[in-house]
This record gives sequence, structure tokens and C-alpha cells, in this order.
Amino acid sequence: MFTKENSYNHAHVLDLRIMSARIRKLTLESITNAASGHPGGSLSVTDILTALYFGRVNGKPVVNYDPNDPCYSNRDRVILSKGHAAPALYSTLAYAGFIDKDEVRHNLRQLDSRLQGHPSMKHTPGVDFSTGSLGQGLSAAVGMALAGKERRMNYKVFAILGDGEMQEGQVWEALLSIPNKGLNNLWVIIDANGIQIDGTTKEINDLAVLEDKLKAFNFDVKRIDGHMYERLLDALNDVGEEGLPKRPRAIIAYTIKGKGVTFIEDNEDYHGTALSREELATALNGFDTTIRTLRKKRQNMRFNEIEDTLGLASMSEKQLFSERPYPSRAAEKVSFLKPKATREAYSDALLYHKDDPYIYTLNADLAKSLKTDKVAIKTDGKRTVNLGIQEQNMIGAAAGLAAEGFKAFANTFAIFHMRATEQIINSVAYPSRNVKLAASHAGLATGPDGASHQCISDIGIITSIPNMIVVEPADAYQTRSLMEKILRDDRPTYIRLGRNALPLIFNSDDDFELEKGYQLTAGDDVTLVAAGLTYLALEAEQALRKLGITARVINMPTIKPIDHEIILKAARETMGFVTLEDHNVKNGLGGQVSEVLDMEPAFLRRIGAEDEFGTSARDWRDIYARYGITVENVVRKAFQVIDAFEKRRGLAGQRSLQADRAALGLSSVGAMPVQPTLRECLKS
Repeated sequence: MFTKENSYNHAHVLDLRIMSARIRKLTLESITNAASGHPGGSLSVTDILTALYFGRVNGKPVVNYDPNDPCYSNRDRVILSKGHAAPALYSTLAYAGFIDKDEVRHNLRQLDSRLQGHPSMKHTPGVDFSTGSLGQGLSAAVGMALAGKERRMNYKVFAILGDGEMQEGQVWEALLSIPNKGLNNLWVIIDANGIQIDGTTKEINDLAVLEDKLKAFNFDVKRIDGHMYERLLDALNDVGEEGLPKRPRAIIAYTIKGKGVTFIEDNEDYHGTALSREELATALNGFDTTIRTLRKKRQNMRFNEIEDTLGLASMSEKQLFSERPYPSRAAEKVSFLKPKATREAYSDALLYHKDDPYIYTLNADLAKSLKTDKVAIKTDGKRTVNLGIQEQNMIGAAAGLAAEGFKAFANTFAIFHMRATEQIINSVAYPSRNVKLAASHAGLATGPDGASHQCISDIGIITSIPNMIVVEPADAYQTRSLMEKILRDDRPTYIRLGRNALPLIFNSDDDFELEKGYQLTAGDDVTLVAAGLTYLALEAEQALRKLGITARVINMPTIKPIDHEIILKAARETMGFVTLEDHNVKNGLGGQVSEVLDMEPAFLRRIGAEDEFGTSARDWRDIYARYGITVENVVRKAFQVIDAFEKRRGLAGQRSLQADRAALGLSSVGAMPVQPTLRECLKS
């Protein structure tokens, strides 16, 4: 309990509250300036971070650190496992002296910034471990605590998790190991704000009686108001002769999502939505008022104790099968009036087949992002389940449903599917279960979230797994057509989907099959092969035509198994290939094409990420430019292919058209409109 001996004098508590208001201001400024970030969870965890970095217990700082020597070996470690709250961590580190406040204010999630979308120990001083993919930070904390014990060093490790994150199985594996290994130098702090992306934790995956669960794991558990500094400092207080608690300590800190900004408090819509300039001004004025008031008020602040309202949730069973047989629906004719993201076209297809009793949709707390929440709403939750932040469990559940005859659609971001690679291999591909893995937000185009969320290795990983089909549609129309074929195909399938709206290349009359490539333009000089970047290949084809080069554009929506025939035909009839992909060039579409070309002599250049990780930037187009995913680079590569072909035949100089000069002069070509339909492409 809070006592006078602990020296939490009212002035100190008041200073912490003033500091937290300043940190919240800087946090919101950085998110709004980036036009991207997670304000809700950043504000809920701010008081926890403030207590750690600025709090004092018995005259000693809670966390031992030195901003002038961020990697000092005996420092205490702080791991923000809920990495989406990075803006709050960066702001705290700025006030602690690790980085400049203006850098935080203006550089969050910008190109070449040290402040990536999620914490990166490679970029930011004071960040002890890279996080962002939920559920993995606590395991890192275990390793750090083990190292401290092994080396007989007296540093402490603090791991901060979200309550939604507690749904990850890996977290519970780590929780089991901490007391078993005697890691009393590790504090587990749970920011329990009760809200995750798709709703409340109680609705989605109730953590009922979390205190009892942790006690059963042999933790010393403290339940506190996470915004009350007296309680925070008490819970962080060291006990015992060695300055450590006898048992590992778990602190359940009940907080308010969006704390400090009335109009976003407890509002799930602000989990990952930046405040507008007008909303920011209102919030900053509120914090300025708070700071002025607190400066004048040097008295004890009373808080109500949190009532124990936790209880076991009642789970209602769902009927799995319709009582009447349901005939398969014919493909729907659709008309899109503007560019549309393939993730949205995918969810529209699922919604169209919502009454099919054999389709089961599984979400992992990203239903709103993939737009599959519409399916749950329209079906009243029938044949849909939101497992929360449990990708590995979701894949296993999908495989079990497929074994019972369902067509199971498992939905999450591409990068999070990679977490469940082992489950995909052994539970889905090995027994060849009818599981469809919808992988949204694939590639560098995910943008400001940075490398931890930009999945550019998934094609290489999934294509290496036997029995897997890999599909990446070029636009919304192709997505809808291919979804009809995927629904009728019993093989496990990986569907790579984009976050951003893509230009419309085709229309509702165009029909596509799995395992087929499609030639969109005639050309004898060079072949451009693309899947999701087909629109860019068509723009480059028009630019090349203005420079006297005819390019054959091949749309390759099925990356595995790839259409050998169309590639080999192009190898015989053109000088070489340029592949375009939002992926690592080492093992993606270009790799699949090169395997086919082993059968036929050809020249090949690849466009994509050159075996490196992505980076944050406010605009995904800036990232594309950084990695050469541009019309200009396609033209440059095309000339390289032609030049290499002619040199091989002793014709150098006759057809090269001075590649470098032409590429540099491409700006005079101007922007090329994408051809709107398949037939018009063929006519060209």
C-alpha cells in the first residue's frame, strides 16, 4: 500500500502528471503530423511509461538508464511489446533525453526517419528491443532476464503488453516460463484498456479473472488503476534483500484507451486513426489547461478504486450448418466506379456468398482492416469467428474446420500469416486442407507502418511449401473473378491482397482462371511480367512505345503454379524479361519466372526490393520510388535487357537507343493513363 515512508510526496506525483500531459501532447502531435499511428493505445500506456522513466521509489529511480550511453550494459531494460504505442515511447524517450522532441514531433513514420512505425532497436536510441508484431516482446524479455541471471548482473527487465495482446499463445508460453526459471528480475506490466481493433476484449476474447490466471502461474500479481501514480509506484516498488521481489511480478494496470482526450476515450475507432488538425488543436488546448491547473494545485489527488467487475464470460455455441441445402450462387456481375483495393473486392466476394453453409470466415482482430467485419454483421455471426490476436490458433482452427468439410477463410495481414508458417506447413499444406489464407496489406505499399509490417518475403515462403496455390490479383475485377474459382477449388490457397486502391484494368465481363497468365499487349522487343503491379507494367509499356520499343505485358495472377507456356512463348518471341513485384526480388514472382526460364535461354531483370527490408514513409509512393518500383526504372531495365541481348549477338548500338539517355529523358514522356479494359489492351 501507499505509505509516507515510500516518499511519494504530492509534489512528485503532481510532477509526474504534468510530465505525462506533456508526453501526451508530443505523442498526438507526432501522430497527426505523420497522418498515421495509434493514438488510443499510446495515450492509455503513457502513465505507465511516465512512472517507469521518471518515477522514484524510496529516493531511487524506477528504471536505471543513461541517455548519454543508451546501451550501457547494466541499464534496466524496457520492452514495449505493444509496439503500436511507439509514439508514446518515442515521446517518453525524448523527455528522458534520448532523442530530440522536434524529431519526434515531425519525423514519425517518415522516409529515412529513425522513428519507424513500430519500435526498432536498430534505429532509435533507447529502444531495447524491436517490436510491432504482437505477442513476441515478452519472449524477448525472458531472454534478457535469463542473460542477466547468467551474468549475475542486477538489471531489471520491464515488459509492457496490451490486454488484447494477451490473447496470443506465445505470451502464455512466456508467462509459463518466467516463474519456472525464477526470473524475479522481470516485471510484466499489462496495459488493460479493454479495447482492441475490432471491439472490446470482453466481447472478442474475454480475459476473465486474469489476476487468478497469473497467480496460478505463480506470479506476484498487483491490480491497480494504471493512471494513479501512487498505485503504479507501489506496484513497481522493489522488495527483498536483493532489491527484487521474491517472485516475478505481474501488474494489471487498468487504463482508459485514449486517456486525456475526452472525445476519443474508450473509442475503438481511434485505435489506429490519427486525429485531424482540428481535433489535435482541441486536444492540445485541453492538455495545456490541465498543465496550468496542475501547476497551481499542490495537493493530494484522490482516485476511486477500480471495482472488481470481472467475471467468467458465457459462451454461446453457434450452429455450424444450415438446416436446408444451399445451392452455389452464380458469379455476380459487378461494376466499380472508381479504383478499389483488392482486399475490399475480396471481402465483397465473401459477402456475396454469405449464405453458403460451407464457407467459414475466421478473423484475428483485423476484420475491420480486411473489411470482413461486414460478413459477420450480415450473417449475425453465423459461420464467422473473431479469435482475437491469435494467428497461429486461427490457422489451426481453420484446418480443423476444413477437415470437417468447410471452406475456411483465415484473414489477417500478410506479415502475420508468416508468424503461422509452421502451422500453415503442418496443419494446412501437408494434409492439403481446404483453407484459404487471405493475406492483406502485403508488400511495401503498406507504407508508414514500416518494415515490421511490410511483408515482402511471403511469396517466396509460401511458394516453397508443397500443395500451396499463390494468387495475387491485379485489380478489383480480377479479384472477384478469381474468388469464384477459388471457392470451387479444394486446394489450400494463399490470396495476396493490397491495402491501397488499384486502378481498374479489367471489367465485369473479363473472366480469369487459376494457373493461367494473360497477355495484355502485343510486343516483340521485351516482355513485362507482373501480378499486383500490372497497372504499372501497362504504364511502362506505353512509355516504352513512345521511345520506339514494343513491350509484351503479361498479367500473372497465379504465381504458383505459374503458367509455363505463356512465359516460354515470350522467351522465344522477345529479347528478354522484366518482372515487377511489390516483394523481394530474390524469391518472388521474378524467382518463379526465372525457374521457368531455366528451360529456355533468356535475359531477365527484376524490379522490387533488392534483398532488403522496407522502411516507413508517410506516402507509400515514396517507398516505391526508393526501391525503384517506377515506370522510369521499368524503362531502364527494359533497355538493359535489349542491350544485353544485342551485345550477345554482336549488334550492340543498333537497337540499344542509348538506354541511359532515354531513361533519364523519360520525364518528357509524361504520366501514362492505365488502359481500362482487357479488350482495349489487346486492341493496342
